[in-house]
Amino acid sequence: MPTIELRRPSPLTRRERTLLPGGLDFIEDEPPVLARIQLYVPLPEFVEVAITLARAIPDAEVRVVEDAGAPTSTLPPSPPKDRSSEQAHRALIPKKRTFDDHGLEEDDPDNPWSALDLSDVDQAAARFEGHTLDSNGRDRVRKMLRSTRPDDLAAGCRIARVTGWRSMAQTIKRCARHADTRVRLEAVMALTELGGPAMSIAVRPLLEDASPEVRAAAQVAMDKWQ
Repeated sequence: MPTIELRRPSPLTRRERTLLPGGLDFIEDEPPVLARIQLYVPLPEFVEVAITLARAIPDAEVRVVEDAGAPTSTLPPSPPKDRSSEQAHRALIPKKRTFDDHGLEEDDPDNPWSALDLSDVDQAAARFEGHTLDSNGRDRVRKMLRSTRPDDLAAGCRIARVTGWRSMAQTIKRCARHADTRVRLEAVMALTELGGPAMSIAVRPLLEDASPEVRAAAQVAMDKWQ
């Protein structure tokens, strides 16, 4: 799977980590590799991620590899349009889509993804509450948590929390270092519900976060795990 690596002889500082997007795996034992992320997305999105990393850490090298440790000279092509990729794409589209007289999409109350597609995260979360995601839903949340967009990351954390997807705690833990306050807040709230004391290493630094909401949520989590 195509992978982007961030490389530099010196390690990342705490501040630099907060500048990087969610979804990255931070590497501690493979110098000069600092972090990597595996992606199989259309070429424009792949390039966008690479540019985001380069802007965040200007003095680091952004390298594309086919497999970890094996450099390649070109960016990967767009994914092939085979049956599996088409099925995955259809899974991202609401089952029902209706439009008003002005051509604007209307909400489908029977489909929680419909509210999310209309950017109504509160309504979507309320509809997801207490339900378990199917395989297509989990694929979509994974995609959201690999995104570089704060809105996607925050919504992904929230959906994982309200649906009780505990195995996503390790992935969400990375979002606790995100530069966006909303993402950090949703990450802490999700870790409080889905994780346990092992997550305290990610949450404890947020007790001194610049946002009072994040600090409060972090305190709730630490109190719960004591």
